[in-house]
Amino acid sequence: MIAASASAAAALRAAPAWQTVPAVAAGHVYAPPDLPLLAYAARRKPFDDEFRADVSRVFAAFYHVTPADAQLEQLIAVLGAARLRSDVVLAQEER
Repeated sequence: MIAASASAAAALRAAPAWQTVPAVAAGHVYAPPDLPLLAYAARRKPFDDEFRADVSRVFAAFYHVTPADAQLEQLIAVLGAARLRSDVVLAQEER
């Protein structure tokens, strides 16, 4: 699901009523700066050096900062956990 802004995405993720939507329940709520991340998540691309470079370019363009390696690793951990939750939700729906 694509939200209009980061705050709208956070509100969707936190709203109990939206937890019935599989994408929201799995943590797949994105805002415009997240769209490059969506390309990786949707296509199941690895969170590798190319990913790190793409994220760094997005942050430089949108926020005029370059994330530190530790910040990139934290982002990858969060995205990996969301991907895992998505896999669990999909497996449950297939039953």
